[in-house]
Amino acid sequence: MLPGLDNLYSNHANRLCFHKHNFNMRKKYYNVETPGRDMSSQYSSTDFKNDATSNETSAHLSRVLLATRAASIGIWEYVFEQKRLIADDVLMSHFGKTVPGYSGNYEILWDYVHPDDKKRVAEEYKKALNDRADLAFEYRITWDDGSLHYIKLNAVFQWDVSGKPISLVGSSQNITSQKEAGYALRESEAKFRTFYENIQDALLLTVTDGNILAANPAASEIFQMTEEEICRAGRLGLVDLSDPRLQPLIAERARNGWAKGEVTCIRKDGTTFPGEITSVIFVNASGENRTSMVIRDLSESRNAEKNLIATSCALQQAVNGLNKILDSSLDMICSVNEEGRFVTVSSAAERILGYKPDELTNTSFIDLVLKEDVEITLKEDVKIRNGQSVTIFENRYIHKNGSIVPLLWSAAWDDNDKVTYCIAKDVTEKKVLEKAVELERQRFLDLYAQAPSCMGVIKGPTYVYELANPLYLQLIDKKDIIGKTVKEVLPELESQGIFELLDGVYNTGETFSASEMLVKFDFHGDGQLVDTYLNFIYQAHRDIENKIDGIFFFAIDVTEQVLSRKKIEESAKRYRQIVETAQEGIWLIDENNITTFVNKKLCEILEYSEEEMMGREIYDFMDEDGKELAATMMVEKQEGQSGQKNFKYIAKSGKEIWTTLSANPLFNEDNRYKGALAMVTDITERIVLEKQLLDEKINNQKEIAKAAISGQEKERREIGAELHDNVNQLLATANLFLGHSLHLAEGYKPFIINSQEYVLTAIEEIRKLTKALVGPSKAKEMDLIVSIKDLVTDILRVGEIKIRFAHDSYCEPVSDDGLKLVIYRIIQEQLNNILKHAEATEIAIDLKYENGRISLAIEDNGKGFDTNANRNGIGLKNIQHRAEIYNGEVSIRSSPGNGCTVSVIFQ
Repeated sequence: MLPGLDNLYSNHANRLCFHKHNFNMRKKYYNVETPGRDMSSQYSSTDFKNDATSNETSAHLSRVLLATRAASIGIWEYVFEQKRLIADDVLMSHFGKTVPGYSGNYEILWDYVHPDDKKRVAEEYKKALNDRADLAFEYRITWDDGSLHYIKLNAVFQWDVSGKPISLVGSSQNITSQKEAGYALRESEAKFRTFYENIQDALLLTVTDGNILAANPAASEIFQMTEEEICRAGRLGLVDLSDPRLQPLIAERARNGWAKGEVTCIRKDGTTFPGEITSVIFVNASGENRTSMVIRDLSESRNAEKNLIATSCALQQAVNGLNKILDSSLDMICSVNEEGRFVTVSSAAERILGYKPDELTNTSFIDLVLKEDVEITLKEDVKIRNGQSVTIFENRYIHKNGSIVPLLWSAAWDDNDKVTYCIAKDVTEKKVLEKAVELERQRFLDLYAQAPSCMGVIKGPTYVYELANPLYLQLIDKKDIIGKTVKEVLPELESQGIFELLDGVYNTGETFSASEMLVKFDFHGDGQLVDTYLNFIYQAHRDIENKIDGIFFFAIDVTEQVLSRKKIEESAKRYRQIVETAQEGIWLIDENNITTFVNKKLCEILEYSEEEMMGREIYDFMDEDGKELAATMMVEKQEGQSGQKNFKYIAKSGKEIWTTLSANPLFNEDNRYKGALAMVTDITERIVLEKQLLDEKINNQKEIAKAAISGQEKERREIGAELHDNVNQLLATANLFLGHSLHLAEGYKPFIINSQEYVLTAIEEIRKLTKALVGPSKAKEMDLIVSIKDLVTDILRVGEIKIRFAHDSYCEPVSDDGLKLVIYRIIQEQLNNILKHAEATEIAIDLKYENGRISLAIEDNGKGFDTNANRNGIGLKNIQHRAEIYNGEVSIRSSPGNGCTVSVIFQ
């Protein structure tokens, strides 16, 4: 009904908790199966049926509900905490809707407010809120069919003790028909006023006794008098009484109700002029006879004729306007002659009785009356004809379709016209409403006795119990309290400020409500007060003159809930202390992996505040690898798997945090996954120490490997030296002896020559073997480039193969002798592999030093091999093993038919 209620009052809705049991009889909660108005709560007592005041109240309620229904007044209430609009069927009909299709969202109805009225409505509402005043204004709405309707709104705010609004209760009335009728009437009046003020003839409104009530400006001009002077002169003061035409004209008007003729008229200065008088007797809205007189100055006959035509047209328009007003009436307006036959009937007859007006004209009204009501109807007709006006008379007519229509009549007899003027209102809805009221009254009595809340009424400034339901008697543990004051029944309340609260409501009319208020009762009268927590409302009770005569009260005992909540809060406090002092991080997430709780320890581990972590996904605290692993873990948790894993998080500072993560899935009573609870232990320091130990172990292993290789190289050098210095010398000596024997034994010369060739071959092979075993230059500092070149030269001597060695960017001092020897052995090993297996014709060796790194690449154009296939040789394994000792990374790129490239990078 009003704009932005939830936004305007968001600052008032700070968990305001109250239980409202409104006694307001105009409030309605709609029941689809039983249309009508349902009082959500009323009052009664154990002796309700025997209490005269209660009967009076019930009758009053019935009349009020009947009146609001008859007046098309819709009742509604907006509850701020629920952001819900409760409306009755009458209010919904104002918007062209029904309650069953309405969700309670006030914004749906707000969309119907006319765009030109929305700003004004919002301003009225805000002003009433700021001034704590009632609302009263009119506005327009537009139905779904595009039709425009007018609504009159009255509403009252209800406030709690802290000044916050609880609800807005109001009524709305569809005044479209009144507005339209008012517009039509004002239009008719405007036309008449235009005619009245602008007609060139004198126009007088008189009483039949000759007194003049009003005169138009033309009359003042014609008679040269003011309107006041004309009224004071009277009708007989404006005409020449000696004119013989005057009396016949008056007689004709009395006989026919109107007359027209010429008479001599007199101006203020005594001069006379011929005038044409048209006089008509009519009955005004109050049933009084009046006379209208039109006096035309015949001295200007031409102008008078024109004015007469204009007057006739204006009068016809006025009559037509009046007929339109009659036809627009929802009630049937008619007249009945002395014979009891309809003379005139408004168009509403078709809607009410199913007959068109011309069908009822000259029809006896008694023929349409239900047989059972004929006698009382005729008796009322006699009273009316005897001059007794009837304002409320009810009987039943027979509709054209045979159904029965209850009608409420008001009628008056016009003795002059011998006609009864009547207005009949269709009260079918009233009858339905009366039945509904009676049904609702009985429902209320049942509800009152079985209501789940305490309720009652106390009257007068001393607060005497008038009504109290059984639940209230059970609450205070008392009986027979009706007729006694609250102070007599519950004297212990006096010292608790309760009577001051009652006085405030009784004296100001402002509703008071409290939530979980502590009230102490002396149940046993022994002075032992028992704590009781109540949600309750005090609301002013008003009499038929709208004066405060007592207080409604509604209460709910919430002692058990309050005590239970306090226990829960205490338990939660202890749980919070345990959680906050835990030495492990505690992390709670929902089914969408959103953080819903973290303890202080977890915030310390990840270097975030609680506010920074709440509402964020767990993935926000991981690197990409962690996210992938976490996604898998989340699937396991949703499947109900628990477990413990080491997991890496990224702290706010960017530091890697290693943790032991123990997580358990959480399921609701329907066995649906609702999240997980994890215990997080920081093991970063342990992981760092383990890594340090692992690095030390690896470094030690590398040193051991270096020592082993150094030992191997030493052993190889010693073997090579032994071969070179001992075995080779023996073979050389043998060769000398064989050479000497050639001159001594001619017969054995071929054998000696062959032996000599074998010895030379052995010497050459031992020399090669010695060089391979001894390795690079034996200088104090190894010259790697020279050693590689010697190795290449030796290969070129024995094979037809091209070898390119590039080393321009390599600087000799950049590496120690151990690394140089490893590089040399890798080249030596791969060249041997190529010569044995590759069938290559070209080899390229690139040795570089760039950006602090040494890179080696050995490429051939041989037959290549499948790098994924299993290989039995140890050559490439030796290369990889030697490289790892100096933190080298080996990569091999090859495929069948495409040669092979071995790359090694030393950091």
